[in-house]
Amino acid sequence: KQPGHSDAPRREILLGRVCRSLGTLKAEEGHRGEALELFKQAVAALEPSAGSEAKDRGVRLECAGAWYGRGRRARRDGKIADAVNALAKVPPLLDSKSNGTEPTAQERFLLARSRIEQGLAQRDSGAAEQAMKSLFDAMEEMVKLVETQKPSPQREEMALTLAEAYTEFGDIVAGKLGGNDAKESHGEATTILME
Repeated sequence: KQPGHSDAPRREILLGRVCRSLGTLKAEEGHRGEALELFKQAVAALEPSAGSEAKDRGVRLECAGAWYGRGRRARRDGKIADAVNALAKVPPLLDSKSNGTEPTAQERFLLARSRIEQGLAQRDSGAAEQAMKSLFDAMEEMVKLVETQKPSPQREEMALTLAEAYTEFGDIVAGKLGGNDAKESHGEATTILME
């Protein structure tokens, strides 16, 4: 590409989307290092456009998704500081006040998932109380989303994510307060999975 070419921002957005998709595929295949590098490339390609195209929700959502993928992958690789930093970039990109509209279900779902990952990163760093609050807030949002969605693959994914969050929350509660206090959370996860 030539510097200053009028299609350069569009190409960067496309490159970011491709890197994000490839990162997701590599993560699912278990190629963790490659996935993390692809998410980093996606962020690098999308972030300039997300800032300059602030009104383009699609670009902002793609960039937020790339930051989420990067943060999730970093947390799973034990790079907690990197994970926390990456996950902190998601909410500002999806801030509905900046674009003057209500967040879509997809945006709300990504925000809730990033809060779950943030809670898990807090748990991994030893901040159990902060982790419980982050997970609880994410679960509240996820419950609202699941209740308002019609049956669909996206609703199923939301419900599974919610069940995972209840399980993680229950495990933290069990470690902090004891097994009896975790039963309710594990029971909720079981109920969701049985639906």
